Amino acid sequence: MRGLWVLVLAGRVAAEPLPTGLALDAAARKIYVADTRSGVVRLIDLGDLGGEPRTVWPLDASKVSPSALALDGRGGLYVADSVHETIHRVDLASGQSIVAAADEAVPSVRLHKVMAITVAADGLVYFADTLHHVIRRLHPATRAVTVVAGTWNRAGDSDGVARTASFNWPSGLVADQAGHLYVCDWKSGRVRRITLSDGKVETLAKGLKSPVGLALSDKHLYIFDGGSHQIRSLDLLDNKLTITARGVAHTLTDSFGESPAGLAADGDTLYFVGGGAELVRKLSLKTGAVQPLR
Repeated sequence: MRGLWVLVLAGRVAAEPLPTGLALDAAARKIYVADTRSGVVRLIDLGDLGGEPRTVWPLDASKVSPSALALDGRGGLYVADSVHETIHRVDLASGQSIVAAADEAVPSVRLHKVMAITVAADGLVYFADTLHHVIRRLHPATRAVTVVAGTWNRAGDSDGVARTASFNWPSGLVADQAGHLYVCDWKSGRVRRITLSDGKVETLAKGLKSPVGLALSDKHLYIFDGGSHQIRSLDLLDNKLTITARGVAHTLTDSFGESPAGLAADGDTLYFVGGGAELVRKLSLKTGAVQPLR
C-alpha cells in the first residue's frame, strides 16, 4: 500500500523520496542516489541489500536539492543541485564537500537548472546547463567553466560544430572512452553526440518522447524515454533504436515533469531510479524483467 513515506535524515523530516540522479561504482558494488525531495544523497550497498540506504551527503542540516550525480574515479562524487544552482564535489571518505561551481562563487558561471553531469576519462567534468540549452565543461583544478556546445540561452535542434549547434533542454549526459559525449535532448526528443576533439554535434536518434536519462554499455546506449514510459536501446554501430523495457513510468515522469532520470549499466543489468519507496529498480537485459532493488 502506498501512503505517506516519512523518515528522519540528518535531523530533518522528509516526505516520500523523489529519486532523480544515480551513479554506480561497479567495482565497489555501490549505488549512489540523489533524492531531490529529501535533500540527500544516499548509498545502496549491492553486497548488503538487506541493510537500509545510508545518507552520505550532506551530513549536516544543509539545505540542498541534489538532482544529478557523477563519480570521478578519484574518491569524489559530483552532485548537481538544480534548485540552488550549484555543483558540489563530495569527498566520499570524509563526507565533506566543496562548491565546484555556483552563481555565487563565480558570477560569470550563471547556472540554470543543471540536470545532468558526467566525468570524462581525462577527469574533466561535463554538465548539461539545461535551461541555458548548452553543454559546459568544468575544470576540477581551476574550477573554470566553459561552453562546449550549444547556443547560449537559445533552444533548438540544429547539428553543427560547438556553439553553432543548438539544444533544447539537454537533460541526460554520458561520456565514453573515445572522446564523445552523448546527450538527451529532452524537448526535441533527440539523442545527440558531441565529438570533444572538434566540437562536432550530430543527431543519432529522434522521435523520442521526453528522453531524460542515458547509460552506456559496450556499443549500446540506453535511453530513459519518460514520455513513452520506456527504456530504449540505441545500437551505436547502426543507430538502430529498439525498446528494451516498457511500463517504466514512475513519480518523475508522471508528476514531476522537470527532472532527470538516472540510469547506470553494469554488464547485463541496468539500474534506474524508481519512484516513491522504490529508490532504484533493476532491469535484466537478458530477460527484460524489471524489479525493485530497494
